[in-house]
Amino acid sequence: MKLKIQNIREGLEKYLPAYVYWILWNLILLFFTALCSQMIVEYDLLYIGSFKIMLEMMAIEMLILLFYIISGRLYFSAVAATLASLLLTVANYFVAHFRGTELMPLDVAAVGTAANVASNYEYKLTEGMARAFVIWIIIILIPVIFPRIKKKKGIRPAVLRRLAGALGMAALLLLWIPMSSVVKMETYGFNGSKFNGYLLNFSLQLKAELSPKMPKGYSLDIIRELEKEYGNVSDISKEDHPDIIFILEESFADISLVGGRLNTEEEVIPYWNSISENAIKGYQLSSMYGGGTANAEWEALTGNTMGFLGTMATPYQLYINDPTYSVASYLKEAGYICEATHPYYASGWQRKKIYPLMGFDSESFVDRYPKRDIIRKYVSDREMFEHVIRMWEEKEESEKLFIWGITMQNHGGYRYSGEGYTPTMPLSGYSKKYNDAEQYLGLLKESDKAIEYLISYFEKREEPVVICIFGDHFPNVSNAFLEELHGGEFETLDEEMKKYTVPFVVWTNYDMEEQDVPKSSMSMLSYYLYEAAGIEQPAYNRFLKDFSKVIPEWNALGYYSMEEGRYKSFDEATGIEEEWIFKYKCLQYNSLFDTENRSEIFFPVKVWEEGERETKHKIY
Repeated sequence: MKLKIQNIREGLEKYLPAYVYWILWNLILLFFTALCSQMIVEYDLLYIGSFKIMLEMMAIEMLILLFYIISGRLYFSAVAATLASLLLTVANYFVAHFRGTELMPLDVAAVGTAANVASNYEYKLTEGMARAFVIWIIIILIPVIFPRIKKKKGIRPAVLRRLAGALGMAALLLLWIPMSSVVKMETYGFNGSKFNGYLLNFSLQLKAELSPKMPKGYSLDIIRELEKEYGNVSDISKEDHPDIIFILEESFADISLVGGRLNTEEEVIPYWNSISENAIKGYQLSSMYGGGTANAEWEALTGNTMGFLGTMATPYQLYINDPTYSVASYLKEAGYICEATHPYYASGWQRKKIYPLMGFDSESFVDRYPKRDIIRKYVSDREMFEHVIRMWEEKEESEKLFIWGITMQNHGGYRYSGEGYTPTMPLSGYSKKYNDAEQYLGLLKESDKAIEYLISYFEKREEPVVICIFGDHFPNVSNAFLEELHGGEFETLDEEMKKYTVPFVVWTNYDMEEQDVPKSSMSMLSYYLYEAAGIEQPAYNRFLKDFSKVIPEWNALGYYSMEEGRYKSFDEATGIEEEWIFKYKCLQYNSLFDTENRSEIFFPVKVWEEGERETKHKIY
């Protein structure tokens, strides 16, 4: 065998120098790595076009050169870099199918949170993966027959190899950056793989700055002008206010909003649909789909928007490192004791670190729950609401309590079987059986019962209470089911936004004028909460109310233009819409990034005195 290979090498060497074969093989390897990556995510490489294929190959080559700079070994670098690329694509395949959005560079920071829930999903090798790795193995074995590149004497080859790799990578990078700037980075759904190629889209995200640029034209003069217009909030600490319960319902959504009727034997959320008296009720745009609860949480608690950050950022993990304005920090100034609870691990999205910085007095996680009622592997909504009620019952009579809670029961995936398996909601009249959708709808039914339990309890209480409940994002159920319900693919932004529309309600156990809110955004939730509670709106909320008169809906994908009657990206804004978006961008930038000049009018924060938080911490 050795003799045959040696003969082939000698024969090839007669026609072309050894380095030519290696260059040709490198190009073949780059192309087939891109091809195999697209096979794994089940999209056609040729569909993205020759220009994007070239950019994707250049991105893979830069990774090979990075390995080469480190190791000084060409073949090893090519194999290691392309294998890493394909394994990344495999990871993306599972992430995308679990949560409905693709794996992004900043997801690395959330690896701990992902590990917490990873066991609830199914992992199966697909035919596309098998074919891709077979092709890749064949390609990487081809150099066995190549002539060897002879080393010259008298020089230090290791130093030269690394220098050549560095120069090659620098040259590619300088060429790749301006060329890639003409390609639009995709951030929602499976569009990154579909329109750019997964590896190219991932590298575009990696290129993007983690901190957005300062809005063009931003200045403190603009902030000061807005302060004059929206300042002068009175002392709200002297007023008598109701207790407030603010609940983020995990994956709570009305999936019929995509454009169809759910064919179920019974109504899925009958109690929710019946809520009308003493309620502000409607729909809002979420910035997330299938996951990313922490970003929905951040929007609801701060009034900021992912629209100026993109879905690839997670403020909890990137931007919050000091006391931060939130609903909790504002209500603390009104005399509230602010508590947070979540029946899952404290490590998720760094909440243990974030909640004190947002003004919460204490927080409780899954270790404080008796775990008597488990659905699948999670504490049920009913048990969490019992915990909330216990927190409320144990407060001092003179205390005003603000409770922030995040449920866990409905977290994806929806193919669980075993102990704690919740009954499904059978579907009929579709082209095939959608087990994940049926399981999700069964979970939703359980949530509806739990919400009825919570509200029914407080209906009987004399003390005034406000309860706000909202869904954070759509569930990641089968996209084929959503398309069948919708009547085809989600081709336009208007159609895509249907998958980002979730319900909310603000209910009181005292008389209040009912409101129907057909269009809103998660950033506006605290406005409706304060309105129901009779609490004077802070400056930021009053700005957002005026903003919503011009732009009623917005999220990470864009906004609804009343002038044109359609959804648009923020970059398309013109006229008065562009003016208001610029103001919003300036305020959010001031809040998140210009911390030395942060407005005390818009973003007042509570700074804890030494030991103060510990004296108020409660154990439930």
